[in-house]
Amino acid sequence: MRLLSTLVAIAPASLVVAQTRTATSSLEVTGTARQTISSLLTATAVPTGEACAAVSSVLAEQTEAPLIVAASLANECARSAPIDKADALRLIDGIVAALEFQSDVGHLASPPAEYPLAGVDLFAEISQLREQVGSDDITSEIDFESNFTAILGKAQNGHLAFQFDGLSVFGYQRLVGSLISVSEDGTSEPSIYVYEDFAAFQAGESSEAPSAVTQVNGQDVAEFLTMQGQNVSYGGFQDPDALYNQMFYVLNDGSGGSSSTGLFGFDRNYVGAETTISFADGSSRTEQNVAIYNSPFDFSGLEDGRSFYNLYCNATLKAAAQGYDLDDPDTLDGTRVDPVKKQQMLHQKRVQKRQERRQVTETRSLSPTATESAPVAPEGTQILGYPTPVAISDDLSISGYFLEAEGFEDTAVLVLQQMSEADPDGFQSTMTEFMNQCRQEGKTHLVLDVQGNPGGTISLGYEVFKQLFPDIFPYGAGTLRAQEGLDILGNYYTNYTAQLAEVYPDNVTLLQANNYYAQYSAHSYANSSGELFNSWDQLYGPVDTPKDDFTNLIRWNINDTDFNLASGSIVISGFGNNTEIQPSPFSSENIILLSDGRCSSTCTILAHFLKWQGKVKSVAMGGRPQTGAMQAVGGVKGSQVYQYALLASDVYYAWQGSALLGQTEIATSIEESSTLGPLLNDSTYIIFRGASAGVGIEALTDFTFNWQNNVAEGDSDYTPLQFVYEAADCRLWYQPQHINDVSTLWATVAAQAFGLNDTDVFSLCVEGSTNAPSSLSGNEALFNDGNPTNVTDFEPEQRSESGGNGGGGGSGGSGDDDNAAGRFAASSVAMMVAIAAALFAL
Repeated sequence: MRLLSTLVAIAPASLVVAQTRTATSSLEVTGTARQTISSLLTATAVPTGEACAAVSSVLAEQTEAPLIVAASLANECARSAPIDKADALRLIDGIVAALEFQSDVGHLASPPAEYPLAGVDLFAEISQLREQVGSDDITSEIDFESNFTAILGKAQNGHLAFQFDGLSVFGYQRLVGSLISVSEDGTSEPSIYVYEDFAAFQAGESSEAPSAVTQVNGQDVAEFLTMQGQNVSYGGFQDPDALYNQMFYVLNDGSGGSSSTGLFGFDRNYVGAETTISFADGSSRTEQNVAIYNSPFDFSGLEDGRSFYNLYCNATLKAAAQGYDLDDPDTLDGTRVDPVKKQQMLHQKRVQKRQERRQVTETRSLSPTATESAPVAPEGTQILGYPTPVAISDDLSISGYFLEAEGFEDTAVLVLQQMSEADPDGFQSTMTEFMNQCRQEGKTHLVLDVQGNPGGTISLGYEVFKQLFPDIFPYGAGTLRAQEGLDILGNYYTNYTAQLAEVYPDNVTLLQANNYYAQYSAHSYANSSGELFNSWDQLYGPVDTPKDDFTNLIRWNINDTDFNLASGSIVISGFGNNTEIQPSPFSSENIILLSDGRCSSTCTILAHFLKWQGKVKSVAMGGRPQTGAMQAVGGVKGSQVYQYALLASDVYYAWQGSALLGQTEIATSIEESSTLGPLLNDSTYIIFRGASAGVGIEALTDFTFNWQNNVAEGDSDYTPLQFVYEAADCRLWYQPQHINDVSTLWATVAAQAFGLNDTDVFSLCVEGSTNAPSSLSGNEALFNDGNPTNVTDFEPEQRSESGGNGGGGGSGGSGDDDNAAGRFAASSVAMMVAIAAALFAL
């Protein structure tokens, strides 16, 4: 079923645009590059009010990306942009309407006691911001956007973000270096070092041992990083240790073939004119901070604060530059994402992603290669800094390895960098190839490495689980937030898609059009018994819980092979025409999940299956320098992301279609709805206030929200897993050898988890990090003596008279710009008009 199987995400969503734009143009500050940067950043006195003109002049001198300017000058320019009160209020009201679909707002306002972060009442805080704007308490556009970003960031939900246009013009970077956190022997509290100093010493390029960092800008370094990690401008992770870990350098950032400096080096908000780091040996280092120009717009007209606003924040002018008139609906059809346009955009994006991920530089010899007896991937198909794989996908999203070190000969490693949004078929075939090689080579232990995995195609989370546990049917339950707007759309599209299939049962194109709106159709979901819902009312409920109203539990109908094939999705192993699946060579006790907490979206769905059904334990790496447990899964646990631009198009086509069908009551209900009305009438303005300003596929990621919650088996209160704390079975510190040689990390984890090489199991675990009540090993009821169980017989309490047979598991994880909302190839507006006319004629 395409609805969930093609959803993809790069989480945290709140970092997608900033990280993508900054990371691709990050500065490598060595030698000539440092001299060039220094000349560009030479401080000169800038008269008051002329900062923007100075920025434009400095940028004009540069001929190659990234374009940079002194951070202080960029900040002075951006802050000089005045707020336009009417525009700000319009933006607030448009965003608030869409937030009615954010699935966990009730729990955010009043989170359970176990939730490790502060909650936020989004509607109340945005209302306060609206009052401040209305009373002229905020006069700077950047202050307004920063405050709004901070409110959304408090949700710490990687699926919820709005990339504001003005705030995205510049990204700020520290040039003092990247940081790492390592324990000298794996037992002592970790110290923090500058990665570049550490790597130079480790490679023999420097004879001077690096000194530990003690302070940043005069503040204790661990306190500084903890504060910055939880800075609400970042958002994305619901765990303090995952937020801390995102600050550090990692060998591979989850995109394949490139390292990441970590978020200590980057910020969307101003980080000051310079950064000073102090060391344990008494020395210090100060570097000027820079701003990187991120906007797709020409800066030649940038002269002052007003021109800054007009260039980057004035939606009317930005739309006019692309031929649209926000006050003339007849010109706006091109801004809406009809099915054909969506499919074309997604195809374009997938091709782009494949090209980006295939540009892999030759790896350096840091790690052992695969065993000689096992086949290896084609030369050159390798992740930077990783050993030679025995299997790897073309887009590098999945790769497999065999450890060679003595005592680990029967150990395999499966690395899931993300659940491929570029090539799901390639991911599936690579997984099968890896498992076949493990069987052939007699591998019995598996390290499953999901460090930094941001999510991806939902069906691939199911696929990995099914190949590891072919006899278990994956359970996943989800809920949508029950509110007026969802009810209207669900009723309309459930009837529309059913009629469409009835009128054109053999027309593949129209079937795909049907699938395009399937996420609203009750017939797309199953209950806990695997039976499809018969009506929207049966699915909708609503169910009245202590925190909010939800739909009945919904489940992805993975048995619907026809749906999968018609929409171009993979058929999950063990289902449909793909029933041939070999026994797994790995038992539950011989699999360990390795994570740094930065496992998000679809990754969390897989992790949930592994723990709750597969009885697989987990090891969490790093985190704050303190004792105690840590979650292996610290990313967003919502099971589906959705994009504002797509939701707005859904509303428009429901309104247009109901009008064409003569269903005036539905059309009127959309127009008069406090939720759908703004989406119908003002969505184009909101889209043009995003960082991409309605330009291309990137616009889909400017405003995203969490569409569906994931709910654990047996939870009668329907608590989103986002708010359920689940400790790992063990927490380990990174050691020096792990930083640039990932195979040594895998060996450490395998030894600790399985007792290989005469190692005492979990002997290096951080004090207080084992047998936590919420971990698998510390929860006897969940662990069930290590016996894998198929938890599919849960029948939830029916708490609404109108509710139907609503149990089940619908999960699915997240999505970014590529496939995110389960939309599919289909028809143009003209085709929709023809369809509506045909239906009306019945």
